[in-house]
Amino acid sequence: MIPMRSKWCFTWLAGICMVACQPAVSDLVVEKVDTAYIRTLPSLADTFYTVPAGPAEKVLGAISSLQYEIGGGQKSLILHYDPSGTVIAMQEKRNGITIDSVAFYPNGQRMFQFQFSAQGQADGPARFFYPDGRVREDGRYVNGKRTGIWRLFNESGRLQQTEEYDRYGNKSR
Repeated sequence: MIPMRSKWCFTWLAGICMVACQPAVSDLVVEKVDTAYIRTLPSLADTFYTVPAGPAEKVLGAISSLQYEIGGGQKSLILHYDPSGTVIAMQEKRNGITIDSVAFYPNGQRMFQFQFSAQGQADGPARFFYPDGRVREDGRYVNGKRTGIWRLFNESGRLQQTEEYDRYGNKSR
């Protein structure tokens, strides 16, 4: 039988090792626009119409946007297009609240990936990518604010620095 104090020590050391043993090299995640799904949207949608591109999408280069309504408006998918007609961003909403958002580099690679809360704020694990699919930075959002340890990688995938944020989103080191 292992004494309680030893069990606690082992658990504590295992937790430290999990944090300290994170790789110092970023993952390579290649995820491109699913053009087959996009081609099926008109047949899946109850209706679709043109909507103005928002400020964030305009920064990405969007000049036009189409909103597809599915399930009587309970779900909507907004596709943002660049001047050549290529999808550069997508936003999914349920009952008017954003549940997913993605932007793509010109080569079709995803720029970022994170989850949203029921209130439409970034909440949960987050990753930002370089155009080749290497992770640029990763961390966690809580109620739309960066929280905890964030790792930043250079373009060759090597860990460049770490940043720590408090629960209010303020950088603490």
